[in-house]
Amino acid sequence: MAKGSLSGRKCVFVGNPGVGKSTLLNCLMLSKNPQLAKDDMFKSGVSIVKGLTYKLVEKTVDDTLFMDTPGLEDAEMRKQAAEAITMALRKNGFYQVVFVVTLEAGRMRPQDVTVINLVLKSAKEIIHYGVIFNKLSNGLCKKINACNESKAKLIAQVTLQEGDNTALPFPLFLPEIEELEDIDDVTADIPALKQFMQKLPHHDIHVQNVEKIEPDKFEKYLQELEKLRELKENRELMIQKEIEEKRKYEAKIEKQREEDKVRREQELKIQEQNAERARVIMLEKEQERKKHLEKLRNEEAERNAKRVAELQEQERQQIEEKKRQHQEQLAQQERMRSEMNARHVAEVLRMEDEGNECIIL
Repeated sequence: MAKGSLSGRKCVFVGNPGVGKSTLLNCLMLSKNPQLAKDDMFKSGVSIVKGLTYKLVEKTVDDTLFMDTPGLEDAEMRKQAAEAITMALRKNGFYQVVFVVTLEAGRMRPQDVTVINLVLKSAKEIIHYGVIFNKLSNGLCKKINACNESKAKLIAQVTLQEGDNTALPFPLFLPEIEELEDIDDVTADIPALKQFMQKLPHHDIHVQNVEKIEPDKFEKYLQELEKLRELKENRELMIQKEIEEKRKYEAKIEKQREEDKVRREQELKIQEQNAERARVIMLEKEQERKKHLEKLRNEEAERNAKRVAELQEQERQQIEEKKRQHQEQLAQQERMRSEMNARHVAEVLRMEDEGNECIIL
């Protein structure tokens, strides 16, 4: 952190009545000097209707000037409060500017955002500042600290500033501290506050660069902020509606995808069943074809065997017929030889008879 060009460290707390500025300042000063006397601290506690701080109050601890300012929300004290805040910023020095705010139903109050807007518009040298979200319920504080999105939304509400002011907020979320509630002039040890202030950057603020805070603009800015907030809420509702519609559409698409997936799985299953059925049918047909071919081969073999048997029978009969014919030929030849032999014998006998007759003669 660079050292300021102006001498003197200054810490100014700004906020509307009842947010706890004085109490937090006392706790902070005591953390720097535990021996600080009660008279050297700011008056704090409960004030009915109006805030306890009605003018700029200053206390010095070590080398730091602490300044407690009145709130702008009180219409009767608004002019005096605007002058006091302007005076606090016109002291030339090395500043820490801290806004203390409270939440309503988890949202920034428009009055608090308006105060931040007016102060930043008055002192354009403020380039970073602290925002203490004070008196948070323990449940809300835990929820905010556990969720970066919730922190971002609150910081976005803080930075609803007019014009082109680009000052950056440093947030601190403080829960309710029971011993500080509704009791006058009490303090407590708040380590988170001390650490927060040690890390919060300082910067120079020059008196000539601080414009007078105009109290009449409070209501104007507040109304404009209300309109802006309403527009933002409407926009958020539209965005939420779009998100919900998108979610429904995505859910519908996802459901359609699941249905398509189930349908594809069913179609694939049917295809597999059909393929299996076709395979079975093909196997059955192949078996039938094989059986038919086997039957045809068997029938053909039977016909061939029968034909062969018929041919063999015909051949046997032919052989038998040839044997019979041959035997008949042999028998006929034998008869012919017998007849020839008989005729020859007869002829020989006849010739012998004729020879005998010649001899006799």
